Amino acid sequence: MRPINFLRRPPRKVAGIFFDNTTLSEIPAVIMGNAMHGSGLKYFTSPAEFYNLFSSLLRSMPITKMDSFKKSIQPSFSERIALAVSGVTRCAYCSWLHTKTSLEKGIGEKEIKSLLEGEIKDIPDDEAPALLYVQHRADFGGGFSPEARKRIVDYYGEEKTGYIDFMFQSVYFGNLCSNTVYSVKNNLVECKKNSRLYIAYLLSLPVAYFIKKGAE
Repeated sequence: MRPINFLRRPPRKVAGIFFDNTTLSEIPAVIMGNAMHGSGLKYFTSPAEFYNLFSSLLRSMPITKMDSFKKSIQPSFSERIALAVSGVTRCAYCSWLHTKTSLEKGIGEKEIKSLLEGEIKDIPDDEAPALLYVQHRADFGGGFSPEARKRIVDYYGEEKTGYIDFMFQSVYFGNLCSNTVYSVKNNLVECKKNSRLYIAYLLSLPVAYFIKKGAE
């Protein structure tokens, strides 16, 4: 299969430094510190955003029982997707969780660090296009450009692309729930006079709680 020509992403600069200056265990804390300034944090702004993404996930959930899904989305591939997306959304809770689960699934510290900082390198050739694609979707607010979508379908086919989309949505939903809760609790956003944001915060609480607990 031909490689996909996505634009190369620069290292993600956080709180005035590059992740290259930190150890693996420090990266989530750096993301958290940067989040305290609200830089690059993506979160739900309304209950409609929450319900739209949640309902889409529920409709797609049956595919996870299919043998073709299990063969296409191996555990290590799933974790790489989660790390790539969490690095874009600046989700500290999910970065902690997936650093832990990635190590348990045999992904090395160097690779985890690279994915969290937005670098796609030393990755299996057949997974790199998917990781660039999910980064693109996270940068695109959950959407995608027609060109990027066409390239990924041409590379993987419609079925596997659908599986990758599902994995992206699962991670992105958790990221946004966690970031919404974190933003409100730390007064990064004002929700007292914004009822839509406050409802989105309440809806996100259970998801964020389980993600945070899983990372402990």
